[in-house]
Amino acid sequence: MADRDDEQILYDTIAEGSSQYWNEEEGNEDPNQYLNEEGNVERDAEGNQEGHVERDVEGNQEEEASGSQPSAGQKRARGQRGAAKKLEGRHIITEVDEDGRSSAPAETAKNYVRHSGWVVRDNMPVSTVYWCRTRARGDHESFVPDSEKEMLWITMLETFTLPAGTEDKVKRWTLKKMAEQFQSFKGDLYQKYILKGQTPNFDTFPKLRDHWDEFVAYKTGEQGQAMMERNKENAAKKKYHHHLGSGGYSVAMPKWEEMEASLFERGIETATANWPERSKFWYYAHGGTLNPADGSLVFGDQIREAARRLTDAMEASSQGTFRPDREKDELLLALQTPEHPGRT
Repeated sequence: MADRDDEQILYDTIAEGSSQYWNEEEGNEDPNQYLNEEGNVERDAEGNQEGHVERDVEGNQEEEASGSQPSAGQKRARGQRGAAKKLEGRHIITEVDEDGRSSAPAETAKNYVRHSGWVVRDNMPVSTVYWCRTRARGDHESFVPDSEKEMLWITMLETFTLPAGTEDKVKRWTLKKMAEQFQSFKGDLYQKYILKGQTPNFDTFPKLRDHWDEFVAYKTGEQGQAMMERNKENAAKKKYHHHLGSGGYSVAMPKWEEMEASLFERGIETATANWPERSKFWYYAHGGTLNPADGSLVFGDQIREAARRLTDAMEASSQGTFRPDREKDELLLALQTPEHPGRT
């Protein structure tokens, strides 16, 4: 059963995503370096979770390499789940955030992200190197063509019904999410198998069989190794690290809202009351909080300078000396970094 359990773990990984494997020079800018909307567990340059003891993908036991089987008396450990499967039936999304992310019903929105991970994993060969084609890449480069992205989107619509008038922005968000999920999945395969000199059980991962050798050749070749070296350098440069844990924003946001509500009920106006959600949630996610006595900002040394610049940016915005827009809002001004354009 270990192989099947491991498929579920990798399914969860690709569904939830990870920013570890993005490489700006390859045209894969990390879409989460300012605000990781899903709040995925961050990893160091070697792929280990920050602040955690390194564990296997199950969190408790290693999967056998290809061809090995669990012992006759081995049973699935408590809490382990079966293999990932396609989400069946028709599911209705009733609310969509401004950025295009499905938000309600909560469980359906969660399943939407999971299913997008299943769709991209099930349809895209892991030997595909790039998500986007750029002018710097020739016809010989491996990338996901627009026709394939359209197919992925149509596949999502076969399972989910969206609110009227939201399809375009949901499509943009979904394809960006799939790009993240696809890179994350390939990165986890590299960590789980290639680095250990192992091969997946193709009975468990049949879609990998025809593309595995090409995937390994790229990852272990000169171009793939050069990309990973750049990734390590980029990871080392990262200044801010969130404190969300594996639950991500979906778990943390209700807690932040409850914290604010409790202060409002006591007649206390919080220092973040007029902050845009993007800036406020970045602040909370990176360790900032509010003083329960007066609603003032409380933060550590790690984000002290960023928090100061955030308050200055909010003041400048309220006075009209700074006009935030899509290209540069208060958070980007505080972080002193230009916005990345993203990808579709």
